[in-house]
Amino acid sequence: MVNENDYHLRFHLTGRAMIVCVCKQVSERDLDREVARGCRSVADVARSTGAGTDCGCCGEALREAVAERLCSAPARVPRPMDLGLAAK
Repeated sequence: MVNENDYHLRFHLTGRAMIVCVCKQVSERDLDREVARGCRSVADVARSTGAGTDCGCCGEALREAVAERLCSAPARVPRPMDLGLAAK
């Protein structure tokens, strides 16, 4: 018997990007892009891509993939102007 999560992890898009959410056709490349754009949680990724919002079978794979990307994402250090601090 094939585990549904294994199916999601092994289903490949053309090239090397793996599909994480089959229902919404969200690939690892899409996750990379969304984390680079500022997504910092599975909920953020779900809102921006729809991943994990249909059948839910990709939930575990999605959580793992997002966590992996967040651990390797460079820290975002706010600039003083982003914090509302004026230069003196």
